This record gives sequence, structure tokens and C-alpha cells, in this order.
Amino acid sequence: MIGVRVGDREPGRIRVATAETVTARISVVNTKARTLCATTVRRISRVVTVTSPVPNEVLTPTVTSSR
Repeated sequence: MIGVRVGDREPGRIRVATAETVTARISVVNTKARTLCATTVRRISRVVTVTSPVPNEVLTPTVTSSR
């Protein structure tokens, strides 16, 4: 699957599993708090692009919204 895992349930933060630049589609539970949902990739609400130079580094993803 995709090399992106949800780390700490902090608003707008996900944990990257690979050291590559990955583009993952992750559903957003709370748009106001920007809380990302885990594992369910089939339900797509937003597109998250994360660039990680270091494996397992917690980054703030750029959430692209059409609204």
C-alpha cells in the first residue's frame, strides 16, 4: 500500500513510514481541527502530500481542499 501511517493523533500531523516523497489520500475526520483518519484509504476526502527526508519523521502535511 502507500508508505504513510498515522502517528500521534495531533491535529494536522501524520507519521511518514518511508524516506521518499509520498502522495497519500487520507480521509479527514474533522476539517476544522484537521484531524487525519487512519487506514481507510478507500474513503477519500482530501489529498495529502508529505515530503520526508528522514524515515518516521512527524511532519505537518499540506491538506489540499477543493472547498
